[in-house]
Amino acid sequence: MPPQVGERPKPVVGSPIRRYPQHPSRLWKRLYYEGWQDDHFLFEKLVYYQPNGLHPIDLGDELHDHRFRVIHKLGYGGSSTVWLCRDQSKDRPVYVAVKIFHAGFAETECRELLMFKVKDEGIDHQEHYLCLPKERFISESPNGTHLCLVFPVLGPTVDKAASIFEEEQNSSSILRTVSRSIIEALAILHRRGICHADFRPANILLGLQSLDGLPEEQVLAQLGEPEEEIIQIREDSLPTPDIPYAPKYLVYPVDFHDTSPSFILPRAVVIDFGQAVEAAAEKAPPGIPANYAAPEVILQGGGGQEMDLWSLACTLYEVRVGKQLFDVPQLIGVDKEDYEEEISTVLGKPGHGRSDRDMAREIGKRAFGDDMTLEKEQWAEMLVGLLRYEPDERFKAQDLLSNAWFGLDS
Repeated sequence: MPPQVGERPKPVVGSPIRRYPQHPSRLWKRLYYEGWQDDHFLFEKLVYYQPNGLHPIDLGDELHDHRFRVIHKLGYGGSSTVWLCRDQSKDRPVYVAVKIFHAGFAETECRELLMFKVKDEGIDHQEHYLCLPKERFISESPNGTHLCLVFPVLGPTVDKAASIFEEEQNSSSILRTVSRSIIEALAILHRRGICHADFRPANILLGLQSLDGLPEEQVLAQLGEPEEEIIQIREDSLPTPDIPYAPKYLVYPVDFHDTSPSFILPRAVVIDFGQAVEAAAEKAPPGIPANYAAPEVILQGGGGQEMDLWSLACTLYEVRVGKQLFDVPQLIGVDKEDYEEEISTVLGKPGHGRSDRDMAREIGKRAFGDDMTLEKEQWAEMLVGLLRYEPDERFKAQDLLSNAWFGLDS
């Protein structure tokens, strides 16, 4: 009989016996789960569950003096996990996303707290395009003290938009609406003097119909019942110590493929300001993946707001096509020559670049093959204006809002 949820499996008998480290920071080496080779990208790494690491969370846990009860998992990152919670302080069902940082993450390091300042400034329509924290609190776990931020609940990442809305009769118009909201969000940030510095589909979500007022059963019917993967403990030649630093199981994030498209809104909201900077005060860190990184980030180690504009082009391409514009080889790190070679397939070599017309033709060919229309040509031309080697030559986000592509009927 398999272990029940909440029950820690006994050590596996018959597996090779070896001596594992006994220090709390190394006990994660004893932990594993079945099928990790296939599903490892769906879960946070077990190495993160150690002192000063991630908060071990099980479904049904209650946070912040029992106010927030965990009912599903929304996602994870290198420094946090995000959970769908019910706010039990309300008379009617109210749902929030709670982002829990690892215990070694000090508030002074948290760039997302910068967004509290933006919220306080009351920029017009900001909360329609930016996922701003509602409040913050502290939670204790065996791994330490964790900063927690409370956000509204949102839908899937925008790279899923093409597949989600492909069956809609006006899918082209819907994707244009999603794209415009992405540009609106970046324009708001840039007007405020903020460089996001990690502007890519993983950090931009589609909106979701409000879950508030729905009973939990109906919420889980829409999002899917949570599924768990039991964490097992390897047998050791020494007595097996208690391992409180990890949860008893990992939870698969919500899979929005099973959610009705009518429940997902055709607008984008930018999340995760973990690398954001006030551009006038400091240089943005070079943390964005190479496939979305502007030349100055890879070749010079950083950039200003203009780096977001290059990333915007890569993001708009992915929203429309459902795949990445660039594919830079990445093993341990990024080779600058590999990066330059890949982006030159669209732009040409620096100093000997392609004409705008040729660039637009190459982008269109990659996206649609020979199936080009006026609307697709206008879209490709818009991306060309963002893909410039020289940062100050790129179209500004605010100016893009009046681009000819948004004035087309089809």
